Amino acid sequence: PHPRHGLNPRPSGRGARQFSAYDPDEDEYTVLLEDLAPALPGDQLAGVASEDAAAAIDEMAALHAAGWDDPGLAALPWLNRHDAESAAFTAAMVTGLYDGFKERYGADLHPDVLGLIEDFLPSLGAYLAGREGPSTLFHGDFRADNLLFGGPRAAVLDWQTCAYGPGAADLAYFLGSSLPVEVRRDCERTLVERYHQALTSRGVTLTWDDCWDAYRRHAFHGIVMSIGASMLVERTPRGDEMFRTMTTRHAHHARDLASLTLI
Repeated sequence: PHPRHGLNPRPSGRGARQFSAYDPDEDEYTVLLEDLAPALPGDQLAGVASEDAAAAIDEMAALHAAGWDDPGLAALPWLNRHDAESAAFTAAMVTGLYDGFKERYGADLHPDVLGLIEDFLPSLGAYLAGREGPSTLFHGDFRADNLLFGGPRAAVLDWQTCAYGPGAADLAYFLGSSLPVEVRRDCERTLVERYHQALTSRGVTLTWDDCWDAYRRHAFHGIVMSIGASMLVERTPRGDEMFRTMTTRHAHHARDLASLTLI
């Protein structure tokens, strides 16, 4: 249906489906969203259980496999990608925001967390620019608050940061941000193996060593997001607690995996 003509969707409730349409001439759009009750959102502060993490990884792998090294995605003009220019811009922005981030949160973060960040920041430009290897459609903010659990499948929300880039960045960011540190340490290897198996079972060619190294390297995706997002979005008490929690988790993640040695 043309968005100018409107829609006659089913009433809101279980069984409603999704639809979207856009009219570039009129600059009008229509979006119909599905009611996913009784599914409930994850909690970034509490973190997710390993069972929910596995369900989320199944959805992540399905997304990544569908767009793996797809030249059609690479050609889409609207889909963000991390070229040299955008890498330099992001590196300069995040580096410039760090002093404000440290002033706001530094007293509540362990010195080891700040030390890890400050060891990383000089390599930020190289980290963002050195994204060799296969790319896919990745979400960019794949974490507990953007997931719904309790339905037939985990549902993934909030697609404003999607881009054509390394799938391992989603994987590392999700496990680093959304699992409490000890939970992540206990089940990390099993969950990364689950992701790798789900990709290869869908026809993706990816060795285990390449998958694991990419996962380790992209533990810094969460550090970049925590600094940038915390200083750019509207400040709230829950937001402050969330960014402190996520930053601490990401720093432990990168240190546990010796991620700095890969940059």
